[in-house]
Amino acid sequence: GEKKPTFSSSFSLKTPPKAKKQNSRALLQNSNNGNVAAYLEPCADPFWPYCSRDDANAVCDDDAWRESRSFHDEYRQTSFMAIFSGSSDLLTPASLHEMCKVEDVVMQLSGYSEHCARSPKPCSGTAPSADAGLANTYFATGDAATRTRCFPPVSINRVLMANLTVSSCDAWVTTTGLSDRLETIRGALAACADSFRLDGAESLPESCAKTGFDPAWVNSGFGVAAPLLTATLVEFPMTGGGVIDWLVGLETKGSLEKSLKSSLWASSYDSKDSALKDTVVDAALNSDMIMASAAVFIVLVLIWAHTGSLLLTFAGMLQVLLAFPSAVFLTTTVFQIKFFPFLNFIGLFVLIGVGADDCFVFFDKWQSAAAKLPRNATATEVASHSYWEATWAMFLTSLTTTAAFLASAITPIAPIRVFSIFMASLIVFDYVYNITIFASCVAFQHEIVRSRDKPSFCFDVFAWVKHRRRGAGDETSKGQGNLGPGDVTSKVQIEHDLEGETKVTNSSGSPPEVFCREKLYPFLHNLRWPLLICTLGLGAAALWGATKLETPKNNDVLLLGETHPIEIYGVLQKGGFMDSSDAQLWVSLNFGSTPYDEPVFNHLNPKKLPDLKLDHSFDPSSTDAQTWLASFCANTDLLMTKNSNCFPLVFKEWVTAQHSRQLGCAGQDLMTCDTDTPYLDAFASACGEAGFPVVATKSVKCMKHFAELIAQQNGDTSQSPLKMFYQPTGTSSDDDVKIFFLQLSFASNISWTSPIDVLRNDYDKWDAYMSSQLATAPAGLRNGFHAGEAWHWMDTVEQMEIGAYTAVFVTLLLCGFVVLLGTGNVVITFYSLVAILSILGAVTATVVAIGWTLGFLEGICFSILIGLSVDFVIHLGVAYNEHAEKSVDAENDDDESNTTRESRTKEAVASLGFPIISAAFTTLVSAVILFFAQITFFNKFGLIVMLSMVFSLLATFLMYVPMLDAIGPQREVGNVGVLCRKRK
Repeated sequence: GEKKPTFSSSFSLKTPPKAKKQNSRALLQNSNNGNVAAYLEPCADPFWPYCSRDDANAVCDDDAWRESRSFHDEYRQTSFMAIFSGSSDLLTPASLHEMCKVEDVVMQLSGYSEHCARSPKPCSGTAPSADAGLANTYFATGDAATRTRCFPPVSINRVLMANLTVSSCDAWVTTTGLSDRLETIRGALAACADSFRLDGAESLPESCAKTGFDPAWVNSGFGVAAPLLTATLVEFPMTGGGVIDWLVGLETKGSLEKSLKSSLWASSYDSKDSALKDTVVDAALNSDMIMASAAVFIVLVLIWAHTGSLLLTFAGMLQVLLAFPSAVFLTTTVFQIKFFPFLNFIGLFVLIGVGADDCFVFFDKWQSAAAKLPRNATATEVASHSYWEATWAMFLTSLTTTAAFLASAITPIAPIRVFSIFMASLIVFDYVYNITIFASCVAFQHEIVRSRDKPSFCFDVFAWVKHRRRGAGDETSKGQGNLGPGDVTSKVQIEHDLEGETKVTNSSGSPPEVFCREKLYPFLHNLRWPLLICTLGLGAAALWGATKLETPKNNDVLLLGETHPIEIYGVLQKGGFMDSSDAQLWVSLNFGSTPYDEPVFNHLNPKKLPDLKLDHSFDPSSTDAQTWLASFCANTDLLMTKNSNCFPLVFKEWVTAQHSRQLGCAGQDLMTCDTDTPYLDAFASACGEAGFPVVATKSVKCMKHFAELIAQQNGDTSQSPLKMFYQPTGTSSDDDVKIFFLQLSFASNISWTSPIDVLRNDYDKWDAYMSSQLATAPAGLRNGFHAGEAWHWMDTVEQMEIGAYTAVFVTLLLCGFVVLLGTGNVVITFYSLVAILSILGAVTATVVAIGWTLGFLEGICFSILIGLSVDFVIHLGVAYNEHAEKSVDAENDDDESNTTRESRTKEAVASLGFPIISAAFTTLVSAVILFFAQITFFNKFGLIVMLSMVFSLLATFLMYVPMLDAIGPQREVGNVGVLCRKRK
């Protein structure tokens, strides 16, 4: 997307060299034809430094020359940049008056005069006083008659003020006749814009420069057909090491936005090198991370509220905190994934929600078993009734969540792939530490509580509070705290088998279990058919809405949000002006190298770029090769584009021109016949006297000679064709120079911010054209290949889209396998997939309605969504199946009331309803905090997590539970074992 250097076929070595990174802004000049008055040396006159020694009418001393070069050619990376956009027309006296006033307010900012770039040439007389900001940039010197001053803002307003002799901001609206003069200038600028758009900067007539035309100031659509200037850019020249800190301080206080505010347009800003944006983003990121850490505290509080135990609260957090470094060790040391993006730290917040879910499931399973056993039951006895059931349920959900994250690793985009692998590792370690560390703490607490006469604040705050309220005189049963929150009394009938083991024959369970059984389930049961019909219909509608998810229209990653002035500046700068980097898509044809990804390209490290290896068959020296390259450039200009940087064609034109000079001096001494540069004797030595094509033995030496002249003209070897040549080791003569690489660049007819389907069509067009042309190339040129930054962006988005849909498909398959493994029932498996697909569809349809597209940040969020959407449904599906198995184990299978779909659904809701609600609420609350973050990704991350929890909860209880309750399998219906036996 960067603008390419141009190669001129005519040279004048007297032309001042161009500065590094110079663009069309160097065209800025005034309209005073270079006379002495144009230097604006009196301090009171409008200040616009310009001096050209190429102008025969110009008279400028060394100070004026240095001042002009410093102002126009020096690249000030910390300059403060502003864009005024959204105006109906900026080329009116009223708009220019407002623009002048805004520029003046910026120059009045505290510290501006300390950081502005100063002119090396003093001015004489009294400083201007009509505009306070401008007056703030003039400084007294030891000589009372002179002053030093800051450079003026580089803007269309200031150059017009100089051209039209507008001495102050108010003069724009008080001077008569300016409107007519501005209309004349408008027509000239529009004609210059059309000329620039058609043939580029090299073809602009001198009149455009004198009018003040600069593509950097003109919105991309400006021209004769649309002569309204709706956006322009202003540079406030800055220099020094403290500029960015100064700008950040002003931005933090809102001073920058306030100073640029206008009722006529919208303002946006940044520093020229985007250091202001980078610093602001870093500060916001650090602030958001501190704020997001509050989610950890909230989860701690909610775990404590659920368990009533400080010990278990810190055990749960220890489980999470140990999982993170363990996953880091596994991925970086064992898997040797050296790339560790910042994104991985976001996984900690996902893990907190998943870890809390596991803690709640294990704790509630334990409490339910403890409530059904005698009050003096040991931890071993309680574990025998709860541990394997809890670990199996968590194993299935952890397996599906891990598989869902690994499915997102299908995409070759490194940050998403690494994040997905890291998240899968986190889930695995969280599960391991839950069934070991957290489970041990639960058992340890059970034994401590069982041995105490009174409840403890650290182990059961609810029983402790209740005990305090009843007073010490009330009778307290030893070990009553082991029942958990609320000191529950259950209706329990206990039997003992011959070995003395405790067996449960009837129970009501813990208070949450009782509530879910006696309150929540009856409500859902009574409404099961209306809920099922409505949710299935809504699920289908959601899936239809999810299909409307589109790829992004541009490659912007707006971390500060779409409405932040700094982000708006970046978007406008990239595509809003005639010289914007995204205004055209550049395609390059490359010779001398071939893509080299062997043995295997590492898609886990974006810093590991694809390699290139030399094409040893590359040979552009032959006369056939020279002719083909020049013809290819000419044909491509004719058929594909009118804007190109094609070295072979310019080389041909140059050789032809020099050969014509040679013919004019035939039989004469070249040094005396033609004294213009480049000198003909040097040309003859390098290129011979045959003209174009140059003989093969001299062609490379001639090309290098031409490249050296371009470097002298531009004053910049980094952007000249010299980089294509190398001197073989052990040689020093130009006769031995080799050319190892050649790149031809062409501007396509579309912007690289075009929609992906447009980019794909353009790619296919260029690919077909390049292939057909290379088929006719000489042997030394047939391995050329085309490339372009836009193709990288196109491929990234396409891979993002393919990866997202593939991940959903693979996740559904893996979830189906896990549910089938856990239940052994195809009907439950099918119902589970319907619910999970509805969750994914509902979340996706919601964000589509909000306006999301499948960009980079959204792709990361969707990988999280897939991992979070499966747990609740699988928990209930497995519990539904387990209740029937328990009834069979208890030899109650002849009692149909224990194997009906209603009883199985009721017990599934009773056993896992409260843990699911608690986990969803915990994750939801922690996600809400991220809505207050400054970085857009945190906002989107929080929204995805919140929507995942909300729709998972709704789909689980309003779709999946009614589905099982109304049409769930009974007895052995859908059982895989039964189906297999029937087939036999």
